Amino acid sequence: MPLVTDATGNDLTYRIIGAAMAVHNEIGHGFKEEVYEKALEVKLNHDGIYVERQYEVNVEYEGEQVAIFYLDLFAENQVVVEVKAFSHQLTNDELAQAINI
Repeated sequence: MPLVTDATGNDLTYRIIGAAMAVHNEIGHGFKEEVYEKALEVKLNHDGIYVERQYEVNVEYEGEQVAIFYLDLFAENQVVVEVKAFSHQLTNDELAQAINI
């Protein structure tokens, strides 16, 4: 039995979190988000997890497109991964961005 289990009960999110921790432990801190995003994509692919970078999401209102935004990573067409690389705690705007996805 593992020492830690994913609170969601989803093995995929558990594996993604582990991969993110491995990337951070390997390359350290201080890089831009894009570096961690690309490195995490490589790690997830090596771990056998299908991932799309900069996955396009259309936002519609009353049948009309009002915006397009991009997910940092979309794993196995199930889990949204929003990469953040700050030296500070997330602001309310940054938190809202992550929750909105």
